[in-house]
Amino acid sequence: MQFIHRRFKETDVWSAPYAQVDRELRGAIDLCDAWLKKIKVLQPQLDHRWNDQKYEDERTLILKGRIRYMVESTFAITDVRYFRVRTLMNSSFL
Repeated sequence: MQFIHRRFKETDVWSAPYAQVDRELRGAIDLCDAWLKKIKVLQPQLDHRWNDQKYEDERTLILKGRIRYMVESTFAITDVRYFRVRTLMNSSFL
């Protein structure tokens, strides 16, 4: 989690190229997925009182959801811009 936060601070999402920001966001989602998968693999090996209960890292799940929302919102904005440009290019005003 701290690694993801540090990477976001290092990347200026407002002025960095779209491809770089998209790559960073997707990498963060992959990292969250890997962490959540490790928890599922390692949990049965631990001898704790909550071992019979399913543990989920809620903070990572929330972070992953927020990042996924950002990626999906970015695509929606990009699609709208692309549609507007294509519409203008195909209009009779050009």
